[in-house]
Amino acid sequence: MPLAAAYRNHVWTYDIVYDAVASGRTLKVLTIVDEFTRLALAVHGAFSITARTVKGVLTELFERHGRARRHAVG
Repeated sequence: MPLAAAYRNHVWTYDIVYDAVASGRTLKVLTIVDEFTRLALAVHGAFSITARTVKGVLTELFERHGRARRHAVG
């Protein structure tokens, strides 16, 4: 069951969405959202997003905003 966010930095959700560009290549976009404020903390687009990329983006966010109490995959 999803956890309802009660305050800023309580719950972050993240997801990777895919779309095709004009050349036919697949563009991937990692989004990380604070569920309480609905603020997009990160939007990272690339043709390749690896686990290392996700960890790097999360590490930067932890340094900037502190750690969220809960994380959920969208």
